[in-house]
Amino acid sequence: MIYVNAISSLPDDLAKKDELYSEFIPPMAARRMGPSLKDSIVTSVLALRDSGISMPDAIVVGTGLGCINNTEKFLKEMIDNRERMLQPTAFINSTHNSIAAQTAVYLKCHSYNCTYSHNGISFESALLDAVMQLELGRIHTALVGAQDEFLPDGHCAVTFALSDQENSSTLCAVEDVTVFRTVDDSYFGDRLDAFLERNALDLSQIDRIFSDSRLPDGIPFTPITCRRTLTSPAIALETACRELAGQNSSDVSKTWLTINTFDNRDMSFILIRK
Repeated sequence: MIYVNAISSLPDDLAKKDELYSEFIPPMAARRMGPSLKDSIVTSVLALRDSGISMPDAIVVGTGLGCINNTEKFLKEMIDNRERMLQPTAFINSTHNSIAAQTAVYLKCHSYNCTYSHNGISFESALLDAVMQLELGRIHTALVGAQDEFLPDGHCAVTFALSDQENSSTLCAVEDVTVFRTVDDSYFGDRLDAFLERNALDLSQIDRIFSDSRLPDGIPFTPITCRRTLTSPAIALETACRELAGQNSSDVSKTWLTINTFDNRDMSFILIRK
């Protein structure tokens, strides 16, 4: 069983975010970082603190667009300077894997470090990697992040602290994760049936379904209101985990499901229980 022992996310309020940045990141270092780098460091530190983990065995990040602000800055400098005398910092911090890498540097973590940039299932791919390694016993703790920068339609900054051990801070358990690309309208239903069957369930046994995207007709779900990004399914999972953790402990076991149907093409199912 894989447990979610803490979740950290940042507020939309820029002033409050700046306060958190200054609390954990030296001002000179923060000036050279894009929003995703700072978000990842702060949410990782807070998730570790809340989970009681001193050092994670893995840092895995899902990001759809990476550090796009730094990418744009580097490309603008390239055009303005006609590809001469370019500063390397913007380029170094613009690559997708710099988010997980810079987080590891800050934490002084020398363990497994990986980034997934798989369009609308970037976060779920990162989560699946961490869950598989935890189940295999290769690692015992992991930070799984979802980071996408400020865009006209939104941003995402969430980090989950996972462990193969339950503790007093545990919110819920991740029972199963799957990602896939649909080929036609009927394929979604077939994959959902197969996913439920391998967990010895049917749709009537799912107590609640969360999604940040539209689902096929006939599937009742709780819509997650958030600004749409390539990693916003992480916000749906965060909402589900926090609400499930708030359920009365004397209640019978509950099984909840989050579904992502990004662009009706890249899709995922995440099953959680308490």
